[in-house]
Amino acid sequence: MIQAIMVAFLMGLVIIEYHFIKKLLFTPLLLAFIWFAYASFHLLFNSDYLTFVPGIMILMYLIALVVLGGLFGSNLAEKFFKKKPHYIKKNKTHYHYKGWIMLAYVSTILTFGGILFLVKYSFNEFQLFNSAISLLALPQQFATDRYGGAQYLPVYLKFLSYMIYPTAISIGALVGAGRWRNWTRMVPIVLGLCYGVIYSSRTVVILTVVAMISSEWATRSWQKNNANQLKKLIFFILSAIIIFPIVFISLQWLRQGMDADFILDDMITVARSSMTGSISAFTQWYHQWNGLDLAWGLNSFAGPFELIGISERVQGFYLDFSEVGTTHINIYTAFRGILEDYGFLGATIVLFFFGFVSAWVFNFVENGWITFIPLLALLNGWILFSPFISLFVNNSIIAGYVVFQMFSFDFLNQKRQINI
Repeated sequence: MIQAIMVAFLMGLVIIEYHFIKKLLFTPLLLAFIWFAYASFHLLFNSDYLTFVPGIMILMYLIALVVLGGLFGSNLAEKFFKKKPHYIKKNKTHYHYKGWIMLAYVSTILTFGGILFLVKYSFNEFQLFNSAISLLALPQQFATDRYGGAQYLPVYLKFLSYMIYPTAISIGALVGAGRWRNWTRMVPIVLGLCYGVIYSSRTVVILTVVAMISSEWATRSWQKNNANQLKKLIFFILSAIIIFPIVFISLQWLRQGMDADFILDDMITVARSSMTGSISAFTQWYHQWNGLDLAWGLNSFAGPFELIGISERVQGFYLDFSEVGTTHINIYTAFRGILEDYGFLGATIVLFFFGFVSAWVFNFVENGWITFIPLLALLNGWILFSPFISLFVNNSIIAGYVVFQMFSFDFLNQKRQINI
């Protein structure tokens, strides 16, 4: 019953915000839409998962804060742009997209080269036979080393593998801007799958898709064809529901080794819990949370904090597991980190501010300001990844957005607006 109330509540948020904003790709609205789809799937297929009412209620409250912050911020932003008519985009404005195109080509080449170097390194490291079939043993080898704490990769291989994210972000932006064809989306997806298979890492595949979609939605934000945008949004949700479980199950099997029994029911159970069990896990965690010992950003920004030496980030991040159905997971949504970092009052301020800022950034992009697209893409990425964990846990994808920002400045043309 409480899950049905959550779905109805999120649907209400979607309707209310769209009624006032009338912009389908408005960032806070996307959060409500993504969580509505996610909660609906949980209601339909995860009725056997243990959930607690207080956790569901707090999730609804936290999502509503972002929506309310977005409504408030959008109202103020629209007044600002009305008073500043020179900010409004005009048809004569132009942007060459040269930086994005250059980044897409360079990062794609580096990513492909990284895969080739990784395969060569793997053959020597694991003493595999020089045949295509032996490549299927790599996922198990890398998984064993990673979870055993013994995995070591040369710095150049790590750098080349991280280039998958600038590739995905730049290609997504070019597709969203109508400069490249839709089929070019397959380039980062295929490259991400290659890395995912070799590393036996589902996160690489998911983050690649998140990076690509986040920038595509950011560059589409000034478009007014909401009916077309709705079709694309629904298509993305349906594709994710179908494709992600297949990828997850395949990588899970390869991780266990080619000689492992392929028991489809068990694989589906693990995929269902890992991909959609975070709502149940969050409510179980919140049921026992005492609200004390605030971490002040160590969870939400674990990646950057580790980079500057403030804290260490462990493999898997959360070491405590929750029981969902017949399996266990350690995925608790991005909201657990925010509550642990800032407490209830702090989370209220942070999430309302997130909605407020995202509304302003969206309005800048909608009015043609190209340099705000990387920031909007980053905010979109956090929203897309929020059912799992904070996007800021991963330094590699954040670096991808930073690189994208660097290539978003058009030094040849001083105008900072998008050609429409």
